[in-house]
Amino acid sequence: MALTKTKKRKRRPDQFQSKAYSTKRIAREDFSIEQLNAFKELLSFDKEIFESYKKEKDSLLIGFDEVGRGSIAGPVGTGAYTCSTFYVEPDELIQEIKLARQVISDQLLTTNDRNSYYAETLCNDLSIADDLNQLSALSALLNLEDSKKVSKAKREKLTEALRQVPCLDSNSHLLYSTQFESAKTIDKIGIVESIWTSMTKNLINIIDQYDLVNGFLPKEIVLLVDGPKMIKGLEDKIKVLKQEYLDIDFIQVAIKKGDTKSSVIAAGANLAKLARDKHMTEISLDYNDYGWTTNAGYGTRRHYEAIEKYGICKEHRKSYLSEIL
Repeated sequence: MALTKTKKRKRRPDQFQSKAYSTKRIAREDFSIEQLNAFKELLSFDKEIFESYKKEKDSLLIGFDEVGRGSIAGPVGTGAYTCSTFYVEPDELIQEIKLARQVISDQLLTTNDRNSYYAETLCNDLSIADDLNQLSALSALLNLEDSKKVSKAKREKLTEALRQVPCLDSNSHLLYSTQFESAKTIDKIGIVESIWTSMTKNLINIIDQYDLVNGFLPKEIVLLVDGPKMIKGLEDKIKVLKQEYLDIDFIQVAIKKGDTKSSVIAAGANLAKLARDKHMTEISLDYNDYGWTTNAGYGTRRHYEAIEKYGICKEHRKSYLSEIL
């Protein structure tokens, strides 16, 4: 939903006489100027990189990150995210968020007659409560940061907001993907190669989505990879998965601590962490002795004590536990 693209409606007095509007409140969360400025820095970082590397009109900037590298059980997960609004129209997105905050601040959420009219004028929608909730959700983007610092409750709201960012440019796109590589694969090819394989699958998935939506392939893709190293053998991996995509110009940029600098890397990380945490909760139903709902497969004291008592299962990474096996 883009506020700047809506049209004003004429006031219909009869619609705002109901007392229901004067009593309904919508939950909201306060955000600081520091959070707004931090989000602006993430967007500015990506815009600068995109403008530095972009050579073609049909270009994408995709952020990649991994989660679960150090876990002793469960898969390693990776996330990939691209949203042109982040790196093409970041200033307009910031204005959208500021406007959203203006609408739902200063007790405007009590929605009396004047406030209901104000909300409807901006949102251009008869469902005022729903629109105010959407405006509030837009502000959740300000929670975007290193996935390890985002609480579970905030991550739920953040990832929902990441999936519904307003499209503010004419050639807009919003695409994302998450992938897992199993403990068995990690034991077979190693954690680093598993991460790179998973990231490549995400890349192929996003290109597939782009082709499905637009009917053509992007001419170039700038890959922002979290960490000190780029994806080794990327073209060989693409050749195995989707050879026809080799006509695309792939530009890799490794970003140390990228999830603290880049909006698209941080977005990919949070999507991946949410997906992996849910996966660990699901498989813990079959292996409820190891505490995966709380430790997500990491080597906590309780986890090691459970291994000592019950042994390992197929979800454990044997290569990580060689010293105790």
